[in-house]
Amino acid sequence: MSPVLFLYATHDGQTRRICEAMAEEVRASGREATLLELTAPEAARAVATAPQVVIGASIRYGHLPAPLYRFVAEQRAVLEARPNVFFCVNLTARKPGKDTPEGSAYMRTFLRKSPWRPQPLAVFAG
Repeated sequence: MSPVLFLYATHDGQTRRICEAMAEEVRASGREATLLELTAPEAARAVATAPQVVIGASIRYGHLPAPLYRFVAEQRAVLEARPNVFFCVNLTARKPGKDTPEGSAYMRTFLRKSPWRPQPLAVFAG
């Protein structure tokens, strides 16, 4: 069972808490899980050696953080060479229809602006 790397970009800590909860589930299944802030100096090195990567980021004032776009642009080839997941956290996801990748304007904007095509995608209220 391969380890999972969780990277997050957060403003108020909600995205980190979601990643922590996911990591606990992974650990409960007997697998290894590592959490790092997306902007940590070791994040790029960790992605290069991680068999699986989950990236989460929160919306602030209607935008995902600029470091997220830079990171995924720089690491795109490495990310796409392994199983990878992306989720975003935003307040509008509490509304029906806005809680799916297809219904989230923020996710659509991310996919339009980023060359990375993670699968699966998720949207969480936070």
